[in-house]
Amino acid sequence: MHAHLFNKLKIGQSEMCTCNTAPMTTAHLLQECPLQEERRSTAWPDETPLQKKLLGDLAALKKTAAFVRATGVDV
Repeated sequence: MHAHLFNKLKIGQSEMCTCNTAPMTTAHLLQECPLQEERRSTAWPDETPLQKKLLGDLAALKKTAAFVRATGVDV
């Protein structure tokens, strides 16, 4: 995400998430970002591993895609 684009491709102004607590990585957005806590707990009421969000079945992937779209984060 932002961290990868900034560090590897020199795209963007910063690697940091808009929450300013960590670099914007996939793991940060899907698992940790405090700005997305409410949206994340709505999408995944039970604790869900990152691997399932990224490599799960079609339903899991659709849920992850919908979550990312809802955040408004550019990917």
